[in-house]
Amino acid sequence: MDKVSERAVIQYLHKKGTLKDINTDMVDTPGNDAPSYATVKRWVAHFKVTILALVDLHSKIQNKINSSISQVFVINRILLCI
Repeated sequence: MDKVSERAVIQYLHKKGTLKDINTDMVDTPGNDAPSYATVKRWVAHFKVTILALVDLHSKIQNKINSSISQVFVINRILLCI
């Protein structure tokens, strides 16, 4: 199994189960050609960090949008009171 396929399978299995389940599935299916437990562990950690980074980015963008909308409302109220 090539490296890209391994990563794709690990990413898919990561969404379904735990690290131990992923490793068991990877060993059962391709057999001797399966990646090591350390490789699976490293990729699962990478996917977790990537997901957390995306969640943080989404939160930052949402906060900026909310603060911009609040600023527009404040400016609008100021202009309407003049």
